[in-house]
Amino acid sequence: YELVVEACGAERVFARPGIGGVKRMLGCTCGPSEYTQYSFSVQADGVRWTVPLRYSDFVEFDRTLRSVFSAEELGGLGQLPDKTFLLNNGSPTLIETRKVKLQTYLNRLSNSPAVMRSGLVRD
Repeated sequence: YELVVEACGAERVFARPGIGGVKRMLGCTCGPSEYTQYSFSVQADGVRWTVPLRYSDFVEFDRTLRSVFSAEELGGLGQLPDKTFLLNNGSPTLIETRKVKLQTYLNRLSNSPAVMRSGLVRD
């Protein structure tokens, strides 16, 4: 089936105190953790839905894809945009740039017949 992906937004979200990679690693449970949630509109077989994802969701999904499929099967998927650490995470420019690159990543992924047949995208 054909998959159409369109970035529809990105917003900063506050999580519960103690949630977040650095705070979890350091054992700190004080203060809120903030992250960016990217929203993508997905359409397949005439059905459209919105998927909210964090960058860490993409990292985990990419790791799974690369363990299941060969580089040849993934075609020109390329790499995820760079991970930022602490300093620029909330920058509007960074968020917009990453949103565009994540949409490109998803659109390239939809061009891989092996991945599209696998069911991993639907999960």
